[in-house]
Amino acid sequence: MTEGHIYPLAAVRSALGCGTSSQCGRNDRYRQIASDLHNIVPVTSRVEIRRRNARYEELSAGAREDECGNRESAQFFEPPGEVKGDVARAVAYMVDTYDLPWVGASSVFKSWNRVDPPDDQELTRHRLVSELQGNENRFIRNPERLENL
Repeated sequence: MTEGHIYPLAAVRSALGCGTSSQCGRNDRYRQIASDLHNIVPVTSRVEIRRRNARYEELSAGAREDECGNRESAQFFEPPGEVKGDVARAVAYMVDTYDLPWVGASSVFKSWNRVDPPDDQELTRHRLVSELQGNENRFIRNPERLENL
């Protein structure tokens, strides 16, 4: 397992225009964004590599699916149904908190948020991250807020 960034760091670097990982490492805003625990989850290295530069999308039935239920096609990635809302709320948090662009169509994230509301596991993780980091992801406590973003 490795740390995976739901909102890809390549998209953060692009939005900030700070260059490579090492160049951006000198940028205080990039370091803050890259270390935000609301955006970091454990993933297998294989999944992180496949997802790191992809945009999120609802894919057609012909898309390749791995053993974990992740689906991918060209530059697009679709997480399994049971975490689509988690992904949507993390991306919305990053867009809202750091004024970053969407990494997929906002309508897809809004749909995922509606079909996969916060469950006990997401709420528990959110509580722990909020205690450690000192701030909340407002879209987990109030998922309906994502509709207005």
